Amino acid sequence: LNRTLRKQLQDLEIAKTIAEIVQSSLNAVDPTKCVLNALQLKEDSILIGDQLLSLQSIDRILLISIGKAAYAMAGAVRTVLRERISDGIIVAKHLENTAQYEWPSEFKILIGGHPVPNPGSLIAGREIIQLLGKTTPSDLVVFCISGGGSALVTYPYEGITLDDLQQVTKSLLACGASID
Repeated sequence: LNRTLRKQLQDLEIAKTIAEIVQSSLNAVDPTKCVLNALQLKEDSILIGDQLLSLQSIDRILLISIGKAAYAMAGAVRTVLRERISDGIIVAKHLENTAQYEWPSEFKILIGGHPVPNPGSLIAGREIIQLLGKTTPSDLVVFCISGGGSALVTYPYEGITLDDLQQVTKSLLACGASID
């Protein structure tokens, strides 16, 4: 009986350790936490990673967030920069999770295709290029990208059609090509 009890306790400890490792791993890649760790407001400056930018040298702050974690990343940026963001585009796979965030009316919420680009992916690509085309050297663009961004947002070279992109993507997915 003692041996069986000791084995069960040991198995419980192993299971607990595994659960802690998994939770720690998930916390390390949580998009909200990652953005909050990388972006800080410091009095009259913004700290992005290890780069400190003076707010006085910035006319406008634009936010572009794309990928499966687009809402979480954009929400974290909004938590830090709030009303300082003058315009934004968020491109995700679904409209889900939008209710937990309050997006300014100036923000565009777009839906692209994933894992295969769709017409929404082309619209997203055009909208982002249009927004970036209106920037000046004194604007700051905070651009958050997570997995899925390359399918959700696309802007093919002239002569390449959406159908071309879809066929290539489907072929790569079917053969098991690595995202790398």
